[in-house]
Amino acid sequence: MNLEYFSKNFPYVVDSLKAARTNNRLAHAYLVYSDDSETRKSFAYLLAGIFTCTAKGETFPCGICGRCISMGKGTYQDLYKLEPASKSRRITIGKENEPNTMRWFQSRFYYSSMVSDAKKIGIVFEADRLVTEAQNAFLKTLEEPPKNSNFILVTGNRKMLLPTILSRCQLISVVTNKTTYDFNHSETLFSILNGLLLSERSIAKADSIITSLGDVFSSLNNDAQEEISEEWKDELEKTSEMDSSEKKQFSAAFEGAVASSYLLKREKAINAIYVWFSEVFQMSLGISFKDLANPEIFDQEILKEYKFDVDKASKLLSFAERFSSAMKFNIDESLAIHELVMNVIFKS
Repeated sequence: MNLEYFSKNFPYVVDSLKAARTNNRLAHAYLVYSDDSETRKSFAYLLAGIFTCTAKGETFPCGICGRCISMGKGTYQDLYKLEPASKSRRITIGKENEPNTMRWFQSRFYYSSMVSDAKKIGIVFEADRLVTEAQNAFLKTLEEPPKNSNFILVTGNRKMLLPTILSRCQLISVVTNKTTYDFNHSETLFSILNGLLLSERSIAKADSIITSLGDVFSSLNNDAQEEISEEWKDELEKTSEMDSSEKKQFSAAFEGAVASSYLLKREKAINAIYVWFSEVFQMSLGISFKDLANPEIFDQEILKEYKFDVDKASKLLSFAERFSSAMKFNIDESLAIHELVMNVIFKS
């Protein structure tokens, strides 16, 4: 998603921001709200580019100035991000020397910039995961931001933010009324579900599908490990220089970051499974394929063979709801997957 995409789909929002930038009237803090995780993340980076772009014309971000290029590569030195990086997936108040906490994040904006007159940009992803104490601690920074600093809060659940936080941010709504499911292994996941729809009542077939679904979640875990290892590459290279206590602290922080990344990916997969079953139910009620919110997640050839039955589809949806609930309450994944598949094959 780039400037062209947002200009086409949210022209009023983009034009308003461009006008604000041209007239030097950009707010010091924005809250980006969207029902789609990729949309709000992409827009946050676009907004960061509008803040930092050095172009003199009317196209912000221009995409060709030094700061736009560094922002695009993820090397912009004055961009600071805060997001859940613990097994609890909560952002706590913490301490200045404790990465991925509010105190640590705030302290970044009081250091001298590496570049003269550069804009410091702070992005808080999943801002609804800020604990109340951390939100309260952030209020003063939002009220009196450090010089040349701008903040972008990103959320899909603004109701979890304090009214005092909301009142200090200008809201940007980029609601799509549709969630995209293009995460890693999503095609494999939907292929498994499409096959499950017409699966024969066979223990061998059920075991095969259970294994395949388990492999998807294992792959997501591996992705999280690789992703965080890449992000923490510099820190990982310095572990040999740490003493035992520092290594222990670093190891706990690294494992927490991996767990948080995995839980986010896992949440997307769980939601995708629920949406798939809910749309099967919608089709059983007579809603046409083209009117579904996410028709792309289905194999149309398989749908031609499937006989839609409201009672059966209702049972399938209840199994998906049970699975989603179990996974969100951290029931053993393998058991939850096993129950879902066995229910679909033998009880629907």
